[in-house]
Amino acid sequence: MFFKWATMIKEIIKGIKLNKKNINKIFESTPLAVAVFESGVQNKHFINYQWENLFGYNKKEFFELGFDKITDPKDLKREKQLLLELNEGSSDFFNLEKRVYKKK
Repeated sequence: MFFKWATMIKEIIKGIKLNKKNINKIFESTPLAVAVFESGVQNKHFINYQWENLFGYNKKEFFELGFDKITDPKDLKREKQLLLELNEGSSDFFNLEKRVYKKK
């Protein structure tokens, strides 16, 4: 019985690793600009190449500025509300179309 469980756990771990690899491939190869943030965790923020190319900020610049500095004020209130819901646990994720200032 233990061997069966150990084998299943190994297969699950292998599947997770493959899924992570595939997710990374999709994330980097999609033609869409994508930014992913894990709230409250500094090193769990990701932007893909298309995002960098579209807005002109590299990853370092983007994370130093943060969303507040590059988001149009008309959209910032809605974004903050969605982030609050996410942090409070009333939502698991959100999608938001917003206006972002390009780097000059």
